[in-house]
Amino acid sequence: VFAHFGSRGLYALDANGKVLWEKDLGDMNIKLAFGEGSSPALDRDRLFVQWDHEGDSFIVALDRKTGRELWRQKRDEKTSWATPLVVAHAGRTQVVTSATNKVRSYDGATGDLVWETTGMTQNAIPTPVHSDGLVILASEDIGMADPTALQIAVAAAQTVQLIGMPEAQLTLAHATVHLATAPKS
Repeated sequence: VFAHFGSRGLYALDANGKVLWEKDLGDMNIKLAFGEGSSPALDRDRLFVQWDHEGDSFIVALDRKTGRELWRQKRDEKTSWATPLVVAHAGRTQVVTSATNKVRSYDGATGDLVWETTGMTQNAIPTPVHSDGLVILASEDIGMADPTALQIAVAAAQTVQLIGMPEAQLTLAHATVHLATAPKS
């Protein structure tokens, strides 16, 4: 079991509640004191933590058995609350992060940047989702988003309508959608 309390630490416990390891990633300085809401994402032997705040932001991969840091990447980001999404694509594990400045995908094994696109709004809270090779992201206020994001969302909705996929209808009043396909390696 993994318990993440943001600035108060990350803990791994066994089934009896015994602490196996703990990790202190520092103290977050969160915008407007809204709290620390991102959760770690687990993929096989790695635990990914997105640490975006008003200080030095980063993403880190930890060994799930020991808590040992495997890699860390600095991020030019302010506070976000989204949990990273782990997906397999083009033969590798990618860790997709949603935030204000950029939406990014990192190679799960190395931490290398795979792709990036424009960011979301000031309150990047929802966790990205993945279906049929597409990553779909939402954010709080479409009015604060990059205007290109709305154009992409409208084009995506028109395409969905054109090819007749009712299960993929988009509600543009509630979401800004970025669709990204990672380059083949």
